[in-house]
Amino acid sequence: MTTSRQQFFVKSTDSRKIILWNKQAESISGISSEQSLGKTAHELFPKNIADMFDKLDNEVITSGNIQDIPEEILYKSDSERIIVHTKTVPIFDSNKEPEYLLYISEDITIQKQIQDALRESEEKYRTLLESAHDAIFAVDLSYKFIFMNKIAAKKLGGTPEDFIGKRLQDALPDDIAGELIENINKMIDTGKDYVFENVEIIQGKKYWYNINVQPIMDHLGKITSILFISRDVSKLKESEEKIQQESAKLSAMITGMEEGVLFANADDIIIEANPYFCELLKLKREDVIGKSIWNFHHGATFNVLSEKIQKFRSNPDCEQFSVQRSIMGKQLILRMQPIYRNGKYDGVLLNVIDVTELVNAKREAEEVSYCFDISIRSREKAKFSVGDGYRSTRGG
Repeated sequence: MTTSRQQFFVKSTDSRKIILWNKQAESISGISSEQSLGKTAHELFPKNIADMFDKLDNEVITSGNIQDIPEEILYKSDSERIIVHTKTVPIFDSNKEPEYLLYISEDITIQKQIQDALRESEEKYRTLLESAHDAIFAVDLSYKFIFMNKIAAKKLGGTPEDFIGKRLQDALPDDIAGELIENINKMIDTGKDYVFENVEIIQGKKYWYNINVQPIMDHLGKITSILFISRDVSKLKESEEKIQQESAKLSAMITGMEEGVLFANADDIIIEANPYFCELLKLKREDVIGKSIWNFHHGATFNVLSEKIQKFRSNPDCEQFSVQRSIMGKQLILRMQPIYRNGKYDGVLLNVIDVTELVNAKREAEEVSYCFDISIRSREKAKFSVGDGYRSTRGG
């Protein structure tokens, strides 16, 4: 018994003197067994602690029941403050009367400090969750709500107190509860975060929610509960839908154009290209969208366009720019127009116009004009030569 990790000592109910004092009692109290044996509490401890022992002794002797004190503060002989969990157990004689009192105490100072630290951390975490703009709640493995912030409760039509302790199945409509439980099971199967999207119609308006399901684990890595974080992404979805609608309109507008049209964002990534442009480069649309504009320009053309885009970026007053280049055996006019949003460069519109036929026609016209001009000059020269001969004959 002297090697026990718990402090224990035994007192006589008659004299209240200590008759047994183990090594752990020495360690906890700082009082040796030689100093304690045969002494009463009043001879060993301050009056307030000795009075506490007397009161506890009397309660156990009178009731004959074990008394449990979950937490009490004691001071060792060196004034060090400790927290102990104490039980007082009556030991009966042959007449079933308490003859001795067994005190069993355990130093829980470190555990208490850890609990206090965890409680403080939990309170900070809870405050953070309560102040978050997202709807947040947690359930245990039996699907009972163990935490819910006010935003989540409000969205579900109540207060946190209306839901804590209730199961998902009892607190929510069957379809919603069923979907949440299904996603909990998916998360438990993988042990990793699980994200899904939920759409609800509230008073005729569509709302989108991005829901993150996270496991909460103990120190052994075992899942003890599940945390849900629901974020309202309706505005983002509405913006995405508007962008898609505008993109569809733009695509419809440029599809039938008899010139290549390409839009690139501020990062020089192509976000739209019409069929004419793709056919001109003999590429599929998927080989163009999402690629850098610099994938399709090289050499002198690359240098000219790169210089112009740099000017577009640095000077919002830059005007559109045009250049004619021979590319892939075709004569093309490249027209670049900067796009600005709130005074900041947001991309570029590139028009590609095939003027090969026009250039060829112009060249042919120039050749015809040149030949015609030579022909006229030849005729005039011939006339001049005949006239000179005639005058020479008459003069002779």
